[in-house]
Amino acid sequence: MMQGIPDFTELHDYVDGAYFADNYQQVVDYQGESAMDIYLKVMTTTPEWVNNLMKMRNAIVSRLGLKHLGSFEDFAPKKSANEYKVGDQSGSFR
Repeated sequence: MMQGIPDFTELHDYVDGAYFADNYQQVVDYQGESAMDIYLKVMTTTPEWVNNLMKMRNAIVSRLGLKHLGSFEDFAPKKSANEYKVGDQSGSFR
């Protein structure tokens, strides 16, 4: 059984038999914010060790022809959460 993926999530149902699952958790003091507000908060408070792993990942996979996703430390929201519309790009996510 994979460790770190909460039992109550839909993702948990897909990890049976998997040999690897990447996950990261951050406690967010939820005050009724939208999902986009929380996403922006998490992306701008990512720990340095995660940034370092992302740099290492990009260095390795770019040599194999896979997409370089950038770095979390380069992430700077260009607008507030309520200005984003479905289909807008935020960081490496669309």
